[in-house]
Amino acid sequence: MFVCICKAVNDKSIRRAVDQGARSVEDLEQDLGVGSSCGRCRVHAEAVIRDQLNDGDPVQSPVPFSSSSMLA
Repeated sequence: MFVCICKAVNDKSIRRAVDQGARSVEDLEQDLGVGSSCGRCRVHAEAVIRDQLNDGDPVQSPVPFSSSSMLA
């Protein structure tokens, strides 16, 4: 599932980055560009990091997201 629409980063890419040492959204921003454009993905990216560090099971998006919310 896409987490960062602006940079086309999905949860698998974030999980892989965490496995390689990323520990914060700032790390993801530097490595993958996550959160560097509109910033709407930062909360979900943080949840994916936390989940991967805890047990690696997929998380549900904490906030419903739709492409129409990007138009506002």
